[in-house]
Amino acid sequence: MNQGIKQCQNCEQDFLIEPDDFDFYEKIKVPPPTFCPECRAQRRFLFRSSRSFHKRDCDLCHKEFLSVFQKNTKVLVYCPECWWSDKWNALDYGQEYNFSKPFFVQFKELLSRVPRIGIYADTPRIINSNYLNLAGPAKNSYFSVLVDNIEDCYYSFYTVNSKDIIDCAMISHVESSYQAFNCQDFSCY
Repeated sequence: MNQGIKQCQNCEQDFLIEPDDFDFYEKIKVPPPTFCPECRAQRRFLFRSSRSFHKRDCDLCHKEFLSVFQKNTKVLVYCPECWWSDKWNALDYGQEYNFSKPFFVQFKELLSRVPRIGIYADTPRIINSNYLNLAGPAKNSYFSVLVDNIEDCYYSFYTVNSKDIIDCAMISHVESSYQAFNCQDFSCY
């Protein structure tokens, strides 16, 4: 089959589909895409955002907690305390693979049944800190993602072993800094 130019149904930009791509789609029995590669990537990354926080109830203990999943999410979401507890058994969600059904159909069914952790945080070692996700030990910190061993850290991303940080990203072993980016072993007084 010849290469084809299609218009993205989302952004309305033209994108190219190569002949090899058409062969691949035919082999796996799926239609050619109607979204451009960039819009498809955005859709893949939308299933969960690590920086959007929502109050919701834990589907196991029913207490309200902060999660990256919205209240109306159609999957089971557990608070970190329940997720790491012995209140549920992950082996209960196992299933046999059915060779007569497509893999992704079965995978979607599995994903819709298995509980997810609402927020990744080392809750026993997080002290006086709110709106943290993908977080290890933290003290007196606020609205930071992908952090570990931080203190007095605010609005930061990918921050490790740092203290007195505001609005920084990709830093390690940094103290007393504002808007630092991609730094390590650095102090600003």
